[in-house]
Amino acid sequence: MEGHAIDPAVSAPLVRSSELLGFPPDARVLIINLDDFGMYHAINAAALHSIKEGIASSCSLMVPCPWALHAMHLLRQHPEIPFGIHLTLFAIRPTTGGGY
Repeated sequence: MEGHAIDPAVSAPLVRSSELLGFPPDARVLIINLDDFGMYHAINAAALHSIKEGIASSCSLMVPCPWALHAMHLLRQHPEIPFGIHLTLFAIRPTTGGGY
């Protein structure tokens, strides 16, 4: 086999993403991710409540938004909450007449 590269995608067994999350192979999984965490205080409170009650699975933090620091404090207080970063290059503030 010298000189031949092995393609890992070809040699790896088929594993469903639900199995990687610890579910049985035939499980159907619905992941509800809450978007715009950090946008407003009300969104932060609702997201925290929804995840703690089992309504949602995770959230996405929008760092340049007005309540992002509050959201980060909530995440630090609740390290069990899965979160990701919502890629946001800029945020339009309400005072500028923008959409938020």
